[in-house]
Amino acid sequence: ASMAFGLEVRPPLLDVELIELAARMPASLRVTRDRDGRYVGKRVLKRVLEREFPHAFVHRRKQGFASPVTPWMTPGRAGRRLLEAMLADPACRLGEFFRIEAIRDLLAAHGPQQNHAGRLWLLLVLGRWLQRHPEVRFDADDAADQPRALAPAA
Repeated sequence: ASMAFGLEVRPPLLDVELIELAARMPASLRVTRDRDGRYVGKRVLKRVLEREFPHAFVHRRKQGFASPVTPWMTPGRAGRRLLEAMLADPACRLGEFFRIEAIRDLLAAHGPQQNHAGRLWLLLVLGRWLQRHPEVRFDADDAADQPRALAPAA
């Protein structure tokens, strides 16, 4: 995904020389136990990182790399504008699979009380993909499995 946008992304902990160095270290330097008796890895790396970064940052729990879809679907933001423009286009192919009015209702309901950002994002991605691939067609039977709220137009 990164190379599709010309980004150089390299996972440094997969570097062969670094792995060989870590393999030569005694386990006591690589792994320790925390106050609760749980094993904590990357001991030496974390000690080095603590020189430059706060302890809380170095020792925080792992977190994913989720896209900020909820903010993107906020009114006035780019993702929301793209989806609104797509739904306003008479050539929008999402209507082949879903009721456009149901998508608009979902979009209108999206907000702090009801977060539909994940669904809206998937609809936007599907809509863009369908725009780029006009040659792709699906059988009517494929649409029968869609959720009732977003059932194909009659």
